[in-house]
Parts: sequence; structure tokens; C-alpha cells
Amino acid sequence: EDEAMAAKLAAQAKAKKAKKSQRDKEMADIEKEMKEGEATVDKMELATNQAEILHSITLTYFRVLKSVEDTFTEDGNSNASTTDLLPAALRGLAKFSH
Repeated sequence: EDEAMAAKLAAQAKAKKAKKSQRDKEMADIEKEMKEGEATVDKMELATNQAEILHSITLTYFRVLKSVEDTFTEDGNSNASTTDLLPAALRGLAKFSH
């Protein structure tokens, strides 16, 4: 009887261990899927942020061009501080337009 009881307890312990192992594997799969989902969101957020940054940079270049244009139209003379920015703004626009 003792041997039968010991065999029964060993079988139950083995079954519990197998269930736990299966549960751990399922949890690991779920965690992996969640991490992949989070990475997708991060990529989408990154793309949105890059688009906003590109928009801001382009807007800044055009503001420089507009300020240079306004300087020339107001008094006919060029302001050294705004015209110094013109080559850099044109190079930046050329870089992002290609």
C-alpha cells in the first residue's frame, strides 16, 4: 500500500509539474507577444515624432527665407545677420528635398 501511495503521489507531482511547465510556457508566449505589440507602438510613435521634427525643421528654413525676403523688400539693403543664414537654410532645404 505504501508503494502504491508513493507511486500515486509521484504521479500527481509529475502532473502538477507538467501543468506548471505548460502554464509557464504560455505566460512566456503571452509576454513575448505583448513586447512585440509594444515595439509596434514604439515604431509608430517614432515615425510620428520624426515627421513632426522634419516639419519643424522645414518650417524653420522657410522662416529664414521669408525673413531674408522681408529684409530686402523693406529697405532695399541686406541685413548681414539674416543673409548669413541664407546659405545654410538653402543647403538644409536641398538636403531634405532630395
